Amino acid sequence: PLAGTSLGGSTTISYDYKVANWSANTSPTPTPWGSFTVEYGPTASGPWTPIATVANEVQNPAPVPCISKNHVFTPPPGALYLRWNAAWTAGDYYLNFDNIVVFETPPPPCTGTPTPGNTTGPDLAGNGVPFSLGLQNATSGTGVTYQWFVSTVGAGGPWTPFGTNTPTVSTSQTVDSWYYCEVTCTTGPNTGSSNVLAVEVVPVNVVPFSGSNSFACGTNMVLQDHNGNGNYSAGADGFTVLDAGVAGVVNITGTYDTESCCDRVRIYDGVGTGGTELENYAGTGSVNFTGAPGQTVTVRFTSDGSVNGPGFDFLVTYTGTCAPSCSQPVSNTQNVVETDCITGQFSVDVSLDALGDATDVDFLVDVNGGGPTVFPGGPYSALSPPNYNLGPFNNGDVVDITIRHNQDNTCNLALGSFESSLACPGVCGLGIGIPDASCPATTDALLSVVAPGTQLGTDVVLESVDLIIDHTFNADLEVRLTSPNNVTVDLVLDRGGSGEGLGNSANCPTDVFTLVDGGAALSTVTGDNVVGSFEPEVLLTTFNDGSDPNGLWTLRVCDDAGGDVGTIQYVQLNFITPCTAPIVAGTVSGTAGPFCDGDSETLSLSGQSTG
Repeated sequence: PLAGTSLGGSTTISYDYKVANWSANTSPTPTPWGSFTVEYGPTASGPWTPIATVANEVQNPAPVPCISKNHVFTPPPGALYLRWNAAWTAGDYYLNFDNIVVFETPPPPCTGTPTPGNTTGPDLAGNGVPFSLGLQNATSGTGVTYQWFVSTVGAGGPWTPFGTNTPTVSTSQTVDSWYYCEVTCTTGPNTGSSNVLAVEVVPVNVVPFSGSNSFACGTNMVLQDHNGNGNYSAGADGFTVLDAGVAGVVNITGTYDTESCCDRVRIYDGVGTGGTELENYAGTGSVNFTGAPGQTVTVRFTSDGSVNGPGFDFLVTYTGTCAPSCSQPVSNTQNVVETDCITGQFSVDVSLDALGDATDVDFLVDVNGGGPTVFPGGPYSALSPPNYNLGPFNNGDVVDITIRHNQDNTCNLALGSFESSLACPGVCGLGIGIPDASCPATTDALLSVVAPGTQLGTDVVLESVDLIIDHTFNADLEVRLTSPNNVTVDLVLDRGGSGEGLGNSANCPTDVFTLVDGGAALSTVTGDNVVGSFEPEVLLTTFNDGSDPNGLWTLRVCDDAGGDVGTIQYVQLNFITPCTAPIVAGTVSGTAGPFCDGDSETLSLSGQSTG
C-alpha cells in the first residue's frame, strides 16, 4: 500500500503478525513455516528495498496472540510504498498482519542549494505510453519543493511547467521531449536544477493475435501483446520478426505478466518459429535479452483458453550496424541432397548467383556447433550454374553454412542451418526433435521405402507402423503418415493424457508402439512408455489406392500445446504381400470304398488354380 510521502527522515514501521494453521486460524504453525521480508519502494511495482526479514519465528501458543515487530529505516524523499513479501517452506497456514503504524521523525529543514544530479528515466518511450521520471540525488529535509519542466523543441527550451510537487512524476508523450526539475530549499531560498533528459518517442507495435508481422532493422519500438495495455485474449498464437540486418543487435527489455502454466512469450533464432528457441517466459518477471550481431529474432505469444492477464510490455532497441557499406554475395537456392540409409550421409547444394562487391568468397561450414571451418576448394570467384555441392555430412548432423565475403566479413551471408530429415527405418536413437507448441508446423521424418510390391492394395499392403516417440505429455502429440502418392493418414491425435512416451527408447527396438488395423482402441492408451498394438485414428487400408509405395514416406509429428517437448526415436513401416483366394478350387480324386483301421489312401488334387 501507499504509506504517504516521505521527507527522507528516519522512519519506524511497527506491526503485529501471527502464523496460524489454516483450519481455524487459531493454532500456531510449527517451524519451519518460512519467512517474510518487509520492503519499501517508490511505486506500487517497485523497485523494492528490504527493511527486515522475519524467518521461522516460533509462534505464541493457542489462541495465538500476535507477535509485535518494529523496524527502523530511512527511505528517500517521495512516495513511500510498503509490502510484505512471503516465502513458504512448509505447512498450510494464514499469515496475519495487523496494527500497522508508520512514523517518520521529520528531518531538519533543508539548507543550502540542492544538487539533484541527473534526471532519471528512459531514453525511449512508446507513443502515449506512461513512464516515470525521477532524480539521481535525494534532497533531505523539510521545506523542499519540486517543479518539473518539459520542452518539445530541444534541450535549451522553451520550457513548460508540468507535474506534481514531488521528486518523481509520471508522464507520457507523443513527440520527442526534454525534461528537467527545479528543486528548491525554501530556507534561503536556494534552487538547484537537474540535468536535462532527452526522451525519444517510438511507435507502439503489437504481436498479432494470429499470423505474423515484421519490422526492419533499426526500428526502435515498444512491443506489446495483441491487446496493447489491456488483458490479452484466449487462443492467441502470433509472432513478430525483428530483423537484425547484417550486423545489427536486437535488444529486448521489459516485463511480462501471463498465466504461468500455459500462456508464453518465446524468442526464437531467425525468421519464424522453426529456429532454435532462445527464451521462454511465463508467469511474471522481467526480460533483458540481447541478440548476437546480425541475429534476426522472432517474438511469439501463445495463450490457451483459460486465464488471461496483462501480457507483456517490451522495449525493443537496436545497436550495431543494420546496413553495411559493402555488398553481400547472393545465393538464391540451397537444397539438402538426401542420400540413403546405406551411406548414412547427405550434402547441400548451394548456388552462388552473385559475388556482391567481393573479389572472391569462401564457404564456412559449422557442423553441430563445433565452430566454422573453410570448406575445401576455395576461394571461389566464379558463379556456379547450377550449384556448388558441400559435403558429405553424416545423417543427424546440423550444418550451418555461411558465404564469407573475403574482403569484408561484415558482408558475410548466413544461409542458415541444414540437416537431413531422412529417418532410417529400423534404426534406434534417431533423436529428431519435436518443438514445443509447434502445430500446425510439423517435424517431418522422411522414410526411404523399398517394398515387396508396386501397387498398394494389390500386390503389397502396409500392415503396421512401429514407433518410439519420447515426449513429456502424450496428449500433446499429433502423428500422421503420408505416402509417396501424398495420401495422409491420421495415426495418433491427442491420446494418452499426461503419460510420457509412446514406446520405450530404453528398450529399442523391442518395446514399440504399433499402429495396426484391428488393434486395441487408442482410447485405452495410458501411462508412460506405452507398448502394444493399437488401431490408428484412420485405418491403414486408406493407403490402398494402387499407387507405388516405393520412395519417400513422411512421418509428420507436431506438439499442439505449450510446456512439453519430445523426440522421434524409432520408425519402422512393415509391408507384406497379401495372399489371394484360389481362383479354381480343383477336384480331389482317390479310391472309393470303405476303410479299415490301419488302411492308407492316396488323394490327388487336379484342375486347381492357387491364386
